[in-house]
Amino acid sequence: MPQVTRCARMLFLLVLFAMMLSACGKANEDATFNPDSGRHPDDWADPLSIGRDDFHSTLITEIQSGSRGVVLFNTRCKICHGDDASGKIGPDIRAADLTLITSAIQVISLMKGQSDLSQGDLQLIADYLAFLNAGGGPAAHMHNTESCERCHGSDLGGGIAQISCFSCHDGPEGDIGHPAGWAAGTDGTVNFHGTYGRRFNVACTNCHGVNFDGALGPACASCHDGVTATVLDFVPVPTATAGQVITISVSLSGDSEVPPVVTTGAGTAVINVNINTREISGSVTFAGLTGNSTLAHIHEAPAGANGPVVIPLSGGAGATSGVWTIPLTRLTLDQFNTLANNGFYINIHSATNPAGEIRGQIIFTGTTVTTSLTGDQSVPPVVTTGTGTGILLVNTSTREISGTVSFSGLTGNATLAHIHEGAAGVNGPVAVALTGGAGATSGVWTIPSTILTVEQFNAFLADGLYFAIHTATNPAGEIRGQIIYNGTTRTALLTGSQTVPPVATPGTGTGVITVNLITRAVSGNIVFSGLTGNATAAHIHQGTAGVNGPVIITMTGGAGATSGVWTIPAGTILTVDQLNAFQANGLYFAVHSATNLGGEIRGQIIF
Repeated sequence: MPQVTRCARMLFLLVLFAMMLSACGKANEDATFNPDSGRHPDDWADPLSIGRDDFHSTLITEIQSGSRGVVLFNTRCKICHGDDASGKIGPDIRAADLTLITSAIQVISLMKGQSDLSQGDLQLIADYLAFLNAGGGPAAHMHNTESCERCHGSDLGGGIAQISCFSCHDGPEGDIGHPAGWAAGTDGTVNFHGTYGRRFNVACTNCHGVNFDGALGPACASCHDGVTATVLDFVPVPTATAGQVITISVSLSGDSEVPPVVTTGAGTAVINVNINTREISGSVTFAGLTGNSTLAHIHEAPAGANGPVVIPLSGGAGATSGVWTIPLTRLTLDQFNTLANNGFYINIHSATNPAGEIRGQIIFTGTTVTTSLTGDQSVPPVVTTGTGTGILLVNTSTREISGTVSFSGLTGNATLAHIHEGAAGVNGPVAVALTGGAGATSGVWTIPSTILTVEQFNAFLADGLYFAIHTATNPAGEIRGQIIYNGTTRTALLTGSQTVPPVATPGTGTGVITVNLITRAVSGNIVFSGLTGNATAAHIHQGTAGVNGPVIITMTGGAGATSGVWTIPAGTILTVDQLNAFQANGLYFAVHSATNLGGEIRGQIIF
């Protein structure tokens, strides 16, 4: 009898697996969710079907983008070891367990910068590596029986999910729909919504929200009138675990406004997003506004467009510097989907700029790469006062890119701007034409939403793309910036209050630094304004917050005025000790002036 049972299960798995592989060839009417039968879409197990109203891909989305283990892997490991941990510059680490990871951090000098991670964090990384090792990556993982058994048990009868596969997969030919009576939810009915849902309601709330009124998946009542958490006698999950909360950092500036605003103001926001409950909260720190702050909001609109208010912020009115609070707010399903597609921005309004003085787009998904553009990176180098900052957002799953390039100080009006394909020091062909910045010496170019070819995407991964802005005086290109995929970018707000001792000044600045953790190459700039005297020097110093330290990088180009741009010279390489200091929050920007020779504004670089 056990042999017969095993054969039946194996036959079921083979039929189910064959059905998955043949999904693309099914009739169109089978391609969408069926509210009558509960049938899931044909691509229910495809991790790229993000946003689809189905249970399995929703959970995969959470695994890929929501868990702390994945966030830690993406920020600490994949730069050396590749997107799937199979090796890049560093070795294949998919088989690494907690003991091996701990030992490597203690022994390998390049990994000592990870010593700030707790054993709990290291275990989360090890767990994610085990996930990758289960079948060669998330997509393969969902298409083998081992991945099913991890959740539903070796006999597929429940496991940690406490949901038997056979409670749903009992229809003709292993139909992947829910069983008959799946929406009834009556006591004693062995179906997904009923008994199993009560025993493990996280499986439902992860997709449909804590009260079933919609989250990453649809509101239950959208198909089943009157179906609520109360009707089904579910106990909602009030909060998510730490692994289900992600933190997003946002930089606010005047050049992100539409139209751009000339201002000394800058800001930094930290936003916490619970991807299960759709709750967000956080704060926005700002300084250097040209007038007292009056209002602040989260608005709905993509980069380059203005939109309506979604969430009013509180607490920061009546001053040119301070902190606005993002109140704990639960987004609707539509709002959450907009957030997930980078369709929200933060806007601080002031008495002098009532429509908005500084703004920052909230980038929820994808890899963000920040690049400094200067004349000395052009081939051949160009002598110019012009500088620029490129922000490129890349979805590494779909190869889609978007973003902006802000620029100022050109010697002639901008005529064209592009992303070119070519390594540092080499000119190459145009890959993407930018829009909207022609006819002025300062402004913003927009990177239109574009899907890179496989060859272009591979060039991006190999640091083989660059920005270039062309002008009437330098038609071959006046400023250029290499796009470094392996770079880690950090932004710091510079103020007088951070200087040691503090300096009373209206001056502020925003420093951007990109460090390649493999080659230790560094680039970046400081945009500053409002100093009490002309700038004389700017540096990156080595020292922790509250402590003065020695100069390690002398920046160029910003002397002789109370506002301007300082740039990290091209070709700058950190020493190993300096890289370790960067990873330990031990570097800071400082701008010195004629009235404050020891430093007028400073900003700690937080790794």
